[in-house]
Formats: sequence, C-alpha cells, structure tokens
Amino acid sequence: MKRILKLLALLILLFAICTLGVKAFSVENLRGEKIAETDEVHSNFYNSKGKRVATFSLMEQGYYAEDVFSFRIHVWHREGGKTKSLRLVITPNVSAEVYLKTPDGYPWNPIKLQRSKEDLNSVVLEIPDLGFQGVGSTRLDFVVIPLKRADAISITVKAEFELSEGIKRYKGETVLNTQLKKK
Repeated sequence: MKRILKLLALLILLFAICTLGVKAFSVENLRGEKIAETDEVHSNFYNSKGKRVATFSLMEQGYYAEDVFSFRIHVWHREGGKTKSLRLVITPNVSAEVYLKTPDGYPWNPIKLQRSKEDLNSVVLEIPDLGFQGVGSTRLDFVVIPLKRADAISITVKAEFELSEGIKRYKGETVLNTQLKKK
C-alpha cells in the first residue's frame, strides 16, 4: 500500500512538473493598447500580469525632397528581453515605392523585403532571426516615393513580432496608421 501511495505521489508530482513546463515553454499573446501622439503612433504591449513588455512605434520622419517621405519603425522591449523575429506589411494609400534604408549597427542577419503577393501596393519585410540586433531596441527607417505627386500620404503597418525573456516567449500583433505630409 505504501508503495502504491509513493507511486501515486510521484505521478502527481511528475504531472505538475510537466504542466508547469509546458506553460513555461508556451507563447503568450500580448495585449496591445494604441496611443497616438503628434506625428507618431504606438502600441504598448502588456503580459497577462499587466506589465508592459514591449512598445511598437510608427513615427513620421519628415519630408526629404520633392515627393519623398520617410518614416521609422521602432520596437522597444524591457530589460532582459530580446526581439526574436519581426514581420511588417507596409501599405501606402497611394501607389508608391517603399525602400528600407540600410540599418545602423552590427551586421544584421538576412532581411527579406518584397512586394506582397496579396496586395501589390504592399511591401512585406521579414526578419525571421534578429540575432544580436534583437537584444536592444530595433529601429528601421523607410523612404516612400509616391508614383504620382502627393502633398500627403497615409501609411498602414501591420506588425507581428516575437520576444523572449529567458525561457518565456511572447507574441505581439498590431496595425498602426500614420499620415506622412510635406512640412
């Protein structure tokens, strides 16, 4: 009888450890909250405990030259975190060319930038492994050149990213929109 009780206790303990282990290795979807400021919009992301884990920002960067607009994407995460991957779908409201400026810093892992197959006016940027660049905040600058003269254009960015903090993993998604205008 003692042997059966010990075996039963061991099985319960193993079940509890496995359950906690599966939860620790699962991906938690973050809750986003949008905030608009002058010339920029943000999504703050919170975990299930209500703590802010990350912020995704879309910021107007100004007007370079005749019909050349620019904007910045910025991904911040709290200390101890790392951005693992990033996927953006960038859609101007007019026909335009969208270019990624060469990112600053340590050499980057491969970045894929191409036209969307679903919407030919959209551009998809994928960084499946941010590597070293994911340790700090991630900043990407873009240039937009409308195919027809425009005083202002609207940019919509759909973002998906994955973060890690030790063995804990998080996933965030947002859609932000801002207007780029001549100054």
